[in-house]
Formats: sequence, structure tokens, C-alpha cells
Amino acid sequence: MVEKITSLWDGFIETGEVPAEVTPIISGSWKRCKEYDVNPDCVSEVEILSKSRLREERETYHQLLSVSNPVMENVYEILRGLGFMVILSDFQGYILRSIVDDGFRKEANKVMLCEGANWSEQMNGTNAIGTSLFEKKPIKVYGKEHFVKKNHVIACAASPIFDPNGQLLATLDATGDAKAGIDQVFRLIKMAAKNIERELQLLDIQERFNMHKAKHQGIVDLIKEGSLFIDKAGIVSEVNPAAVRAMGKPAKDLLGKNIKELSNIHNLWVFNHNTQDKTELTVGPNSGSAMFGARAKKICDLNGNFEGVVAVLDMESRIEKRLVGASPKSSQHSNTAKYSFDQIVGKSVHLDNAIAMCKRAARSNSTVLLTGETGTGKEMLAQSIHRESERRTRPFIGLNCAAIPAELLESELFGYEEGAFTGARKGGHPGKFEQCYGGTLFLDEIGDMPLPSQTSLLRVLQEKQICRIGGHGYKQIDVRIIAATHRNLDVLVKKGLFRQDLFFRLNVVNISIPPLRVRKEDIELLAVFFFEKFKAVMGRPMMELLPQTVERLKDYSWPGNIRELENVIERLVNVVEDRMITPEHLPEFLRDESDGQIITSHNKSLKDIEKTAIKQTIIKHNGDLKAVISVLGIGKSTLYRKIAEYGIKVEALVSKGRTPLQ
Repeated sequence: MVEKITSLWDGFIETGEVPAEVTPIISGSWKRCKEYDVNPDCVSEVEILSKSRLREERETYHQLLSVSNPVMENVYEILRGLGFMVILSDFQGYILRSIVDDGFRKEANKVMLCEGANWSEQMNGTNAIGTSLFEKKPIKVYGKEHFVKKNHVIACAASPIFDPNGQLLATLDATGDAKAGIDQVFRLIKMAAKNIERELQLLDIQERFNMHKAKHQGIVDLIKEGSLFIDKAGIVSEVNPAAVRAMGKPAKDLLGKNIKELSNIHNLWVFNHNTQDKTELTVGPNSGSAMFGARAKKICDLNGNFEGVVAVLDMESRIEKRLVGASPKSSQHSNTAKYSFDQIVGKSVHLDNAIAMCKRAARSNSTVLLTGETGTGKEMLAQSIHRESERRTRPFIGLNCAAIPAELLESELFGYEEGAFTGARKGGHPGKFEQCYGGTLFLDEIGDMPLPSQTSLLRVLQEKQICRIGGHGYKQIDVRIIAATHRNLDVLVKKGLFRQDLFFRLNVVNISIPPLRVRKEDIELLAVFFFEKFKAVMGRPMMELLPQTVERLKDYSWPGNIRELENVIERLVNVVEDRMITPEHLPEFLRDESDGQIITSHNKSLKDIEKTAIKQTIIKHNGDLKAVISVLGIGKSTLYRKIAEYGIKVEALVSKGRTPLQ
């Protein structure tokens, strides 16, 4: 076979005619290489990125790398000792990361297979990385199928990776000695690439959900009037901070309760189809300490079915009613930080380092920039810094820059004067900088702040004074800024999406918050903490979290970080009816073993790898052999032959047997 490929390559180089025996993909690539004027005898100059350029590329692909790293390490562990190199490249063919077996390192150096090198077809001729990127499909290339002679000593298999929008993003490759078998490795690489795509899709869904939720919650929280949403059963499902203050109860004592149990209500709630679309009402806490005028609007679905009521309290209509014997209490609400460092759960070195940096930052008034993925606890650390600082007795105010429409952001920050715009309050309104005098202003998601607002913020930070919208006079401010973002501001600056001078102004004390996947020892602590918390909240003290369930939680990469873990635990306590929470109760993405690792076998035999891949795919698809054929990319007869060869009992692998292919 090797001699035949050799003669085919020699014939093409000599005549320029592609022999009929060459596969269409290799044939097309050879022709392109001729058009690119690639020298088959020697690549005159291999393009390798400088260290700074490579660092920039990795920053650009930070999310891809964070998802791919554990998958690549898993693949490498499976192939360890077999003389392979596992490679991740971007869509242009630049190698972003590689893990090389010691037995192949010398060969890899000879062909310049290294991080930063460009392995597109234009630079390195026919090869699995470059050709799979061009074809946008999985490719394997043996020895002399490579266009460039120096690459004849290697064999490689690559599979493209597409982002959640279907755009080509990268490719995953395994390369080894030309004498090594590549077929089973090819299947492994295809499975690994699909696993990376699935993780990226989950992360994208989580980020879009969190962004939508943050925007919705941010807008609701910014409404000065109290607002409640009451579903068709009369249960309070949403409530904003102003309504919490008006009702005189913590949010946890309002949510999930029937509105009739909570309020001294007059004509608020009529559960029938004659409920008016809008109604005026009066509402107050059961204690009778205050009454508010309010408006309610009926909410219906697209088919006109009654779904509930939104009630908005008019806070300016408050009428005090002192109870007999009750002592007067101040109604003034102060913005305070509720978290401190001793409330943070975790013991990992990465977390300890971040907390130590935060504690040092608390001793000064310097601006702090917290960077980290969504759900890592940036606001909790910001509040803890404030609580430990000299400003602890002054206000702590948080503002989510991504949750507020661009046209409202500056009025929230700097305030406005009466008549500044339609709907402006009589007498004007102070902004967050004024409200936060002497305290700490937490600007969350600063990377999403619109450019015009960035300009205004920079001026305020430089001049230490603000001017309300529609005003003429300036007011001095005394505010410490803590900013946070899940985005790479350095990259945004390069793209012109974030002002460089504002970045320099904010990036005084930069503290990186570690993601949960690098804090493996903290997953159990957090899971138990949230489990005990939700057991108490939901009145289920007898529930138990089995050790094997905790182990499965520890195996997952948690792209949504602590917030995702908390949501999973809350869901379990809500929906599991049994006393013991087993791995079978976990959501599907946690029950599926292939999400945590590609293949669990640690044997070095490629036959064992193939056998394990088939068995796990059968288990994953519950015995659906059509799906197994599609996923593994093999024929029907091949699958049945392999099942017989390895003695795989399909019925024993699945809880409910499926009918084989018809």
C-alpha cells in the first residue's frame, strides 16, 4: 500500500496528472497545492507566530481553549505511549495548543509541527489540519498522501469544529508516525470534536440565558415602583426590591406564596375570566403598617388564555398606619454589601490566591477590575472587598451595565435634572455616583458598556466630578470603583469596542477569578453547601446526596460555573421525590458519561479503544444502532461484525432493549 501511494505521488509530481487511484479529496488538495505554488520538495519558509502574536490568538480563542483543554487531555491519556500528538488549530490553520508524546517529539520538531505554526494547505500542502479546514469535514492523511515530501513520515487525522452558529471555528487533530494505524484514532478525534462542539453549544445557551435573565432582572430592579407578578393560581413568582420593601418581608417569604396570604388587599385579585385588563387597587402588608395605591394588568398568552397579573405599586402614595404599641422604625433603605470573605465556600489554591489579592485590594482605594467567566462569583468578591475596606460603613451599589438600555445608562450613573427629558421626575433624580458618595460603586459587565457611556465614565473618573443630565453645575464625587467583566477587555480594545484609556484607568488592580473546572476540590464543598441550603428552604431535611452522585458532579466541567452548579442542586431538591439522590436523578448532560470524558478505558490497545467507543455509543443512544452507525461513521455490516467480534451484548448494555436495524 505504501509503495503504491509512493508511486502515485511520484507520478503526480513528475507529470502534474493525478492518477485515477488517488481519492477525490487528496486529488483535489494536490491540485490546489499546485495552484498555491507549494514546493513539494521543501517548504521554503514555515510561518510561525511570535510569542506575543500567539498569546493574542489564545486570548481571542479563550473560550474555545477552556472547553477544548480537558477534551484534548482526555484524548492524549487514551493515546499516551502510542507516539501521537494531539493538536488544536484555529480556522486559519495556526496551532493554538498541542500535547505531544515523548516518542513523537523528535519527529514533530523535524516537520515544524509546533504551537504557533501555520498548517494550512497554502503553507504546508496537503495535511489533515489544512485539508479538513478547506473541506469542512473530517480528514485522514497517510504518509505520501501529504503533498510536501518532508511530511511523508507522518500520518494524521483531523475533524473540524463549528461554533454554535455553524461557522467554522477550529480543527482537532491527532498526528503520529506514518507507520502507525490511524483509523481508530480518526474515530476518536471525530467523537472528541463533536464533544467540544456540544460543550460550546451548552456554554452559548447558558450565556444567552444568563444575559437575557440579567437584562430582564436589571430592568425590573431599576423600576422605582414596586412590581409583582402573580400567576393564575395566585402565587407570587416575581418581585422587585421596591416591592420587597413595601411588603415588609424578605423576598424568600414572598416568592412562592399565595398573594391572599400576604397582603391586606382590596379588589386586587379576582380569579375568573371577567378580570379586567387594567384595574386600580390598594395593597399593603398584613401588618397594616402602610397602604399603597397600585395598578394591575391582566396577562394572557398568545391564545388569550389568562396567565396572571402584573401589579405595580405607586411608592409615592404610601400612607403610614402605626400599629398600637409598635415602635417607629426608619423606612430609609440603605445600599449595603451582604457578603464577606468568610462566607465564601472553597479551599482550592486558585481561589485562595484570588481572595488574598482581594484582601490586599481592600486595604486601598485603588480601582479594582475583576475578570472571570460568568457565574464565578465576581459580585460576591466585590461586596467582600467593600466589607473589608475603610468604606464599609458607606453605601455599596451595584449596576449591571449589560442589563440597562444604552439610552438609560448615563441617567442611572449620573442622574438627571427636572425636565431633562420626557418622563423625568419632578425635582430630578440623583445617579449612582451621588447615591454612592463615600462608598463603593460596582460596575458589573463593564465590557458591555456602550462606547458613548465609556467616554462619559472616563471623564468622571478623571475629573472626580459629575454633571447631571440636563444640568449645568458640577458635583464632586468620592466613590471607589470596582468593575467586573467576563469578556477580554484587551481583545475588545484591539477591536475598537472598548476605550483603551478607560481600560488603563480601570485596570489598576486586576484580579482573575478562577472558573470552577480548575477548582475540582471545591465542587463537593459547594454542592453540599447548596444542598443543605435548599433542603432547609424547601423543608426536606431527610434528603441525602450519595457519594457517587457527588463524584459525577466533580467529573463535569461546569461551563456555567458556580451558578450552574447551584441551579442543578436546586433543581434536584425541587423535583426528586426519593430520599436518596443518585446519579440517575442528575440531568441528562451529567448522567451521560461521555460528557465528562471521551472514553473511560485506560488501556493502550487500539482495539480496546474501538470496543469501548462502540459500547459507550450504544449505551448513550439506548441501543439505537442506527444512531450508533451515524455517530461512529461506519457501515451497518461493519458494526454488526464488530459487535460479534468483541462479544458485545447490546441487550445487556441498555435498560430497555431496542429492535436492531430493520
